[in-house]
Amino acid sequence: MTALSRKTPSMKITMSMTYLFTEIKRSYRNPRYMLFTLGIPLVLFLVIGNAFDGTIGGVSGQTWYMINMGMFGSMGAVLGIGARLAIERDAGWNRQLRLTPLPALGYVVGKVVTGMLIALPALLLVDLAGFLTGKVDLSALQWVEVVGLGWISVLPLAVVGVGVGYLARGDSAQAVNGGLVMLMALFGGLWFPIDDSAPQWLQSVAHVMPTYWITSITRAPISHEWPAAGGWLVLLIWALVAARIAARRYDADDLRAAA
Repeated sequence: MTALSRKTPSMKITMSMTYLFTEIKRSYRNPRYMLFTLGIPLVLFLVIGNAFDGTIGGVSGQTWYMINMGMFGSMGAVLGIGARLAIERDAGWNRQLRLTPLPALGYVVGKVVTGMLIALPALLLVDLAGFLTGKVDLSALQWVEVVGLGWISVLPLAVVGVGVGYLARGDSAQAVNGGLVMLMALFGGLWFPIDDSAPQWLQSVAHVMPTYWITSITRAPISHEWPAAGGWLVLLIWALVAARIAARRYDADDLRAAA
């Protein structure tokens, strides 16, 4: 009997859950996560938030900036799973996992779920700061909608993180991840508003950035301006392309492992 034939469904499920809990604990014990994913967006909101006055994107300036910084932290969390995945691939950890009952889908889903679960505190912390400081005044329902939509809408970026992890090398993964986060934040309108007054080329670039539409979705319960079909399509395309890249690279890893 081969090792593959001994991988019963119950063993796969048990291994997948064990792997998921291990990943979550390891991520929360990472001091860099605490500093960059939780600390920096919070500090930016508290220090710079007062500079945003008036109305931006159909909401108050400070509400706009709070939402953007919450998404900045969440984006860093879900894209960060790509860097860890790339390092594990280079270290041969994936080859070791293939000898266990852990299925390929369980490994990928574990990474995505871990990214989503470590993204939630980053989002909650910035929103809590907006509430406690009195800078943002929303109804109870609006707070729930902003947090819920903000968290769910970063799911496509979690898939992108997996794709980056299968595309990048371990020695360059951190740089690739950091560069991707900064570019998506810059051209996706997280640092400053990208509206009709912005140059046309910048508006065009922003409209193909997932971050532009993610923040639009999160603001929608307050601004009552939901993205058009094109915005949802952009998020879908990013997720599908990243998933395709991950699938192809995973198959390539399989062929190398079997050689």
